[in-house]
Amino acid sequence: MKNKIETYLNYVDEPLRDKLLSLLEYLYKEFPDAPGSSGNHQAYPGGYYDHIAACMYNGVELYNIFIRDTDSDISLSDMMAVLFLHDIEKPVKYSPDKDKWPTSDGEIRSVLFETFYIILSSEIELGLRYIHGECDDYRKDKRVMTPLCALCHCADVISARVFPY
Repeated sequence: MKNKIETYLNYVDEPLRDKLLSLLEYLYKEFPDAPGSSGNHQAYPGGYYDHIAACMYNGVELYNIFIRDTDSDISLSDMMAVLFLHDIEKPVKYSPDKDKWPTSDGEIRSVLFETFYIILSSEIELGLRYIHGECDDYRKDKRVMTPLCALCHCADVISARVFPY
């Protein structure tokens, strides 16, 4: 799966691409058996990488179906970054060494982002914020998710709920 993820990361623009490839290399070395979840989807050894690869595959397919031949400003580079990073805390969170790390998902992300000098655009940050839905931010009078957020959410849901094994 690492090679598939690397292939999808090639869609990410520089300088972010090299930083994400370095992060993938680190995760794969330190957490090769990371599960995709504690029980809901791809909850087997290495399932994290299967989940991320599936999300990125789904993202490319959704992009090609809905965005590629339009005048949309959705960036495939941004989609791949969001989909790669959306569960980045899970390899740490489910590892035997989790006690050596902060406990919150946000703190784990912050440590990883600082370690690999990852700086995100506001659009990618928004995509990460809403990849799992609008939740308590939902408003009936205003769209909270951007189109990028919605497509990334769909890619994740397809992997986690349509093909969770």
